[in-house]
Amino acid sequence: MGAMDSLLPKLAALLTDEYKLHRSLRGQIMFLKAELETMQLALERVSEAPVMEKQILSSILRQVTGEDYVAIETWDVMEIINKTRLFLVDKRYIVILDDIWDKSAWKHIKCALVDNNCGSRTITTSRLLDVAASCCSEFDGSIYNVKPLSHYNTKKLFYKRIFGCEDGCHPELKEISENILKKCGGVPLAINTIASLLASGRLSRLPKWINSSLLCLSTLDMTLNILMQEDVQNLGALPVLLSLVLSVFKMEQQNLVLGKNYDEFQCLVKFSLASDAMRLVFSQQAMPRLEDLDLAFRVKDT
Repeated sequence: MGAMDSLLPKLAALLTDEYKLHRSLRGQIMFLKAELETMQLALERVSEAPVMEKQILSSILRQVTGEDYVAIETWDVMEIINKTRLFLVDKRYIVILDDIWDKSAWKHIKCALVDNNCGSRTITTSRLLDVAASCCSEFDGSIYNVKPLSHYNTKKLFYKRIFGCEDGCHPELKEISENILKKCGGVPLAINTIASLLASGRLSRLPKWINSSLLCLSTLDMTLNILMQEDVQNLGALPVLLSLVLSVFKMEQQNLVLGKNYDEFQCLVKFSLASDAMRLVFSQQAMPRLEDLDLAFRVKDT
């Protein structure tokens, strides 16, 4: 044990030093990684911002003049600004710019909007208060803080975007809809974005809540993995459906009968179906008011 008594403290000290070195190196590596990520993000912003600003300035010039300017991509920013100022110098105009993302971008964009004392106005929107303040004129400008939508109006917007009418949410979906709406915080952009994703998503089957209880649903656009006869009958039972657009990846093996029951698709004006196989049978009483029919077949590679 004598040799071990002298060796163990040295071994412990060596391991402690190795641990400290490892921890120090790891800390430095993590710090360096964070620094590089920050630098990369900064470089991306520097490289992308001028391009975005040039695109916006090009759009402003085209819209105020009504000209196409085919070679505008080859112009530099100052040339676009000067052309815009020259056109606006003696005109009364109103320009609306949505979602200004930073103060430096606004500094470049506002150079093109000449102050000509003709009663012109510029309206901007931003999600950042300091950016909104930088866009505000020192003389007669004002900032309007948009309040979030009330819970009632939030639901109206959300349900109308997904279900086609303001009170079209099925009872089984109300709880999950409420949870989604809480996360949106009454912000219209967030509500529309989430609703659009939900409305355009690809589904394995037609949801059970799409049935005759949806009294206000007039337009339906869906992507389904498979379409069954039961689904066709549920769609046909929608009382005020005017437009139906379906993209189906697989049809049921047997033919699907449209208008199997007399009261199916009584209001439908437009019907569009895209699928890799067409197994539809239109009964004599099917879709009596149909005006627009679009059937598309996907051709598989062989």
